[in-house]
Amino acid sequence: MSNFSTETEEFVSVTKVGRNFGQYLEALQKDEKEKFIILRNNEPEAVLLTMEMYQMLQTKLQELEELLEDLVTSREIAARVEDKKNLKSAVTLEELGKRHGLEK
Repeated sequence: MSNFSTETEEFVSVTKVGRNFGQYLEALQKDEKEKFIILRNNEPEAVLLTMEMYQMLQTKLQELEELLEDLVTSREIAARVEDKKNLKSAVTLEELGKRHGLEK
């Protein structure tokens, strides 16, 4: 691994990764690094990570999406409950007329 640095820096150029892909992959597999952020023209372009890390991130994303869906559902239910409470205290037009002596 003569051309490969084990510094804590995770940013690498696309050229460097292309020339030393195996070494970067090995560093990930040996847990020397969690990920490499690949730069093109000094801008982040992609991320290189292990399959295990990718699957873990996918699982967490799915869990978060499910939690968000549950939150939205619970807010919709709370709004419906509140609407029902408001309907129970609502007065019909006929009742309002009777209260104010406006019966036909």
